Amino acid sequence: MISTTVEIVDGVKLIHAKDIDLGYVSIYVVVDVGSLHDPIGKDGLAVLTVASMCRGTKSRSYQQITDEISDMGASLLYTATVQYACIYGEVISRYVHQWGEIVADVLVHPVFAAKEVARERSLALEQLRSLRDEDEKLAAYFYEQFLFPGHPISRLTVGNLNTVSHLTAADCKQFHEAHFRKENMFVVVAGSIDEDGAKQLVQKLTCDISDGRTLRPAQEVPKPAKKRRILLVDKPDRTQSYVVMGHLSLDIFDSDLYGMIVGNAAFGGSDTARLFHEIRDVRGWSYFAYSTLYAGPEFGTVRIEFAPPTDKTVQAIELVLHMMQQVAQNGLTDEEIEFFKAHLANEFPLSIETVSDLAWRKFSCEIDSLPFEYCERYPENIKAVDNQTVNKALARWFKPQEATIVVVCSAFEIEHELRATFPDDEITIIPYTTIELTR
Repeated sequence: MISTTVEIVDGVKLIHAKDIDLGYVSIYVVVDVGSLHDPIGKDGLAVLTVASMCRGTKSRSYQQITDEISDMGASLLYTATVQYACIYGEVISRYVHQWGEIVADVLVHPVFAAKEVARERSLALEQLRSLRDEDEKLAAYFYEQFLFPGHPISRLTVGNLNTVSHLTAADCKQFHEAHFRKENMFVVVAGSIDEDGAKQLVQKLTCDISDGRTLRPAQEVPKPAKKRRILLVDKPDRTQSYVVMGHLSLDIFDSDLYGMIVGNAAFGGSDTARLFHEIRDVRGWSYFAYSTLYAGPEFGTVRIEFAPPTDKTVQAIELVLHMMQQVAQNGLTDEEIEFFKAHLANEFPLSIETVSDLAWRKFSCEIDSLPFEYCERYPENIKAVDNQTVNKALARWFKPQEATIVVVCSAFEIEHELRATFPDDEITIIPYTTIELTR
């Protein structure tokens, strides 16, 4: 069995998982700094910074970086989330330290040339404009805005058109200097490399990085809605709507966690769940209908998505709210609960099938200081949940009366029926071309 180790190497947290026979190594250099650290009015800066770092250093142009990585048959990619920024890739074992030299250069000596930053900024702006063309992303964007009004977590990781347009190379340089510090860093190394080799790689990657740490900004836990709210994102002449609905839920330390994981899975976690059956199989209103539970270290959410035809949109929303209320009041059947307990427990090994998957799961637990039981005993804890605990969790955490509902749709086609069906709900209509709400 492959196991993971966690240790501190020169102030940097190393997470290592070894599979000597694999032949290659996956490496993730993660900085515990994401879009939550974007200064007010500079949304998108974390993403632009990490993207621009890869566009050239004091000793290598962007083309030289690309050519050297390509010559090794390796990859070099980047990403950024609300929580962290990451530069990562895969490389054949014998080239690990050459890869490390290039990435160390990227981490320590990015030049943030104005023309390269402008290139990345243009790509980010184009990505934002494309939101208007993709109903799923548009709905997700406005859902976050509507569910967390004014909260930093509601900001798009890539920023918005107004803020990104004004970001500069100097902004990126300042962000990099402030936050790319050793004590902010994790290095995840998985594959055909032993422990000593992994430690040497960490030292190569980070030896010239400044000491120190920046803390995540303090944030209030979002407050639940006092009543149900519906936002229609008006996209005229649509024959289909895209619905995202949900509400705040439990954090990962809550005693109801495993009951809620099982309950949500049985309600809407797959195409064998109750929600999919009623929406897709029985009525044919959407090709999909799923419910997702996110439980974070401070709060969580329940999120439901489906895409009904315009003339069935209001009925579909009403049905889902009714189903949530039914489950909260009456619970699930013993058969449903037992089936999904087995499903979740048996499915879990597939999520850590590779050595890279295993190491990344360990990282996910480390960055949020998640409980040992969640990280190491997940299948056993799922199997141990009894049916009463599942239904108790659903009764506590399924709250259709607090739902935030966002619908990308032809508002004219459904507004009258919607107001008649939900006369007491707060209903707002905005054009789909609106790309940011008041913060």
